[in-house]
Amino acid sequence: MNEIQKNIVLEITNKKEFEDSIDEMISRVKTLNGELKKANSLLKELTYKD
Repeated sequence: MNEIQKNIVLEITNKKEFEDSIDEMISRVKTLNGELKKANSLLKELTYKD
């Protein structure tokens, strides 16, 4: 494998790792959003439960 091919493989690998890390971040944000929605609902219940 010549130097150009090695660089292309490295770039593809880096891009894949970057995309995977973005996917992981999106997943975490979605999970956090769900937890925040639950917490918000509980707070509303407590606030309006006089």
